[in-house]
Amino acid sequence: MEFRSGFAMRRGLRSINLIRLFFLVALLASLTLILVFTFSWFQALSSSVEEKASATVYCEDIILVFSSSKPSYTLGETAIFHIDILNLQEFSISRVDFSLNVKALCLFGLNVLSIEDYSTRTFKPGKLERIIVERSLPAFIPPGFFTLELSARPSILKAPPKASITICVKPSTSSTITPLTALVFSSVIYTLLTLGAHVDVSKLPESPALRRLALFAYLSNVRSEEVDEAFKKTFINFSIGQKFVFLGISALIMAAFPLIVGPEGFANDLAILAYFSLTIGIVNLLWETSKHKTTNLKLHPSIRLILSLSILGLLTYFSNMILATVIFGFTLYMAIYVKLKR
Repeated sequence: MEFRSGFAMRRGLRSINLIRLFFLVALLASLTLILVFTFSWFQALSSSVEEKASATVYCEDIILVFSSSKPSYTLGETAIFHIDILNLQEFSISRVDFSLNVKALCLFGLNVLSIEDYSTRTFKPGKLERIIVERSLPAFIPPGFFTLELSARPSILKAPPKASITICVKPSTSSTITPLTALVFSSVIYTLLTLGAHVDVSKLPESPALRRLALFAYLSNVRSEEVDEAFKKTFINFSIGQKFVFLGISALIMAAFPLIVGPEGFANDLAILAYFSLTIGIVNLLWETSKHKTTNLKLHPSIRLILSLSILGLLTYFSNMILATVIFGFTLYMAIYVKLKR
């Protein structure tokens, strides 16, 4: 296909076993998650921080009370927060804008969540209004102490000081067992495939048990190489448009995992990436199907690939800078690779 020269990844793909690479990444990710969880919970146990389930702030316009129904929660549990507002003015307040920042004290005060919201209910003079907020805690955030800073700004009026509460998030059984299981499983599979890649069938161990293990590892690696090679051949023969469509579908599939474990924001970023990838893929497919009818405007596949990646990076930058940085890095790599090959 015309895309072979544009993507220029045949030699690099052949030298990498993507299946072993996948399990290596899973191994490192689960190990990192366990280390972060352990460090965060150890910091919580050894710190002098205490829970503070309620905070009250005052100003000349309103009194704000921010509280949690409990001082501590378990990962995956539904947290309930109350926002009580007493209007001290002689007129009603029609809107209050809220801003919430969540900081992980056990991770050096890292800001892990920011939320902007508002309420358009009528806050009558002298009447206490309660807003109840329920949110399921993600199953895989580091346990420990978290400070929640709430800022409320009534329409046309001066905002009171920030109300800060501190809650403790304890590890759950699933948050402990799941990464451990992933670590053990990925370690076993990666070790087995790596062992099989280095087995010499002409020099098998004399021990029957070791011989069977070596043969099993060798056959497992052979099967993984066959699947790996079939995938690479299929992917390499994709056109530019097909590759971006494949990327979009993969991003949609990956977005399901963050939705399961809790970080909805990252799942939303992946869904946005999938939308942009599918859009760019469809545009490229239309270009590829109509290229024979176009005589004046011609664009080399390599240039079209780099241009498409650059556009994808720019569009993604406004939703997730980390994903955009990865895309820009890959775009730079492809630009250098194409330039050297030419």
